[in-house]
Amino acid sequence: MGDLLSDRPLLKYLIKLTDDELLRYYKSIPICLVVYRMLPKLSQNIVTKLLWLPLHNWKRSFKKDYLKNLVPHLILLFRLRIINDPEHKQLSLNHDFKENYLTGIMLEPKDIVNLRTAELSEKKAKKIAGKDLSEKANERWECILTYLALPSPESAKKVSLGTKTLFQETGFVRDRGNFETEITSQGFQFLLLNRIEQLWTYILQYFDFKKQNGEDNFHCFEFLLKLTLLVNFNNEGCKDLSKAGMFYADNVYKDMDDEEGDVSQVGTKSSSYMNHNLQLKAYNIGDDWDEELQNFFVHLRELGLVFLRKRKDGFFFLTPLMNNLAVSSTSIENMQEANKNSGFI
Repeated sequence: MGDLLSDRPLLKYLIKLTDDELLRYYKSIPICLVVYRMLPKLSQNIVTKLLWLPLHNWKRSFKKDYLKNLVPHLILLFRLRIINDPEHKQLSLNHDFKENYLTGIMLEPKDIVNLRTAELSEKKAKKIAGKDLSEKANERWECILTYLALPSPESAKKVSLGTKTLFQETGFVRDRGNFETEITSQGFQFLLLNRIEQLWTYILQYFDFKKQNGEDNFHCFEFLLKLTLLVNFNNEGCKDLSKAGMFYADNVYKDMDDEEGDVSQVGTKSSSYMNHNLQLKAYNIGDDWDEELQNFFVHLRELGLVFLRKRKDGFFFLTPLMNNLAVSSTSIENMQEANKNSGFI
């Protein structure tokens, strides 16, 4: 089962949670949808089959040579508490996961995410966001990596106290006296990761750190997964990560299958046609966000995952960097952003 988790950091994080924590998470529709998207293909097929009926005496339902492939996926689903113990003759889904997943696939995206779209003209949105959200996002993230690679008073000015503390607690940097900081071998290994791995590592370490301090991560975790769903909803069928935070005005590629669609055909569209059909999309900041969620949002802004010009604007944009968290596996090397940012060094 280790191979199934080697390139799926979110699932690796979830299996470390307690049963009570997982059961709480599966009461959330967005979380159930994202967890399903993050599962390996065969695991998804098992869940889909069990959505409609339990498997009685399941070992007799498959050929012996196929069972070898099936068992690791069953163990994974059990450790995620999505199914009951495979040692039992009958396999069935966790009730809350089943109900919330089925409810989620029948709802409109706006009802799942519960974030209101800001009423902005495309001209105003472009004026506020600037010419290139991708460049802004990468500049933010590069500040974090530069501080880690070359800690100095100058690079420290560009990162928050929260990031400095997190890197200290995770062992990515250490003090060497005289108020100076240096990178550790663990921090160096972080720099060698590709962009998707780096982002997930940072965020999941952040959740672990907050949990160790006695804080409840549920609402922040759910909010993050809602944002990844927005990326999937807005860019269905598009493998160009530079288009995150936008949506297709005419839903040109709405029906293209993300796994099997021909990327080369997407690339043959003329740039003028693409620019005409892609629009920036902004989302309102909720008046009901508690302090914990507001602090987490500020953290996402520091990482470059969301763009907020001024707090008083009351709305934000998703950046192309967020698309790195919307893919199911860190090993999807045909993703444009993953290829372009294979590592910091």
